Amino acid sequence: VAKVLATEPRLLLLDEPTYGVDVGAAADLATYIRRQAEAGMAVLWASSDLREVTEITDRALILADGVIRTSIDHTSPDFTESALIEAMQRSADHSLASDEDRQGTSTR
Repeated sequence: VAKVLATEPRLLLLDEPTYGVDVGAAADLATYIRRQAEAGMAVLWASSDLREVTEITDRALILADGVIRTSIDHTSPDFTESALIEAMQRSADHSLASDEDRQGTSTR
C-alpha cells in the first residue's frame, strides 16, 4: 500500500486491505486512508468485515452479479452491520430469483 500511495493516486482501490494485518496496523492504515479520502483521494475499500465497513467507509455498496443492488450512506440509520447483512441477503435472493427466471427453473 505504501508503494502505491507514494505515487499520489487520485483513486485507490483496496481489496481486503486489513486482512491478516494486526489490529494496531489495521487501525493505522484505516486512519491514514481516511485522511487521504478527506484530502480528496477517491477510495474504494472492499471488505467482508462489516464492522470495518461501518467504521471506516462513507457509503456501503452491495453488489450482486456485477450490479449495485443497494447503496447505504453512513448518515443513514440503516448503516449498521445487521442492515448490511439484510441488504446482502435481499441481493442474494434477487440474484437467485433472476438466475431461476433466466433458466426457467423457478420452484415458486
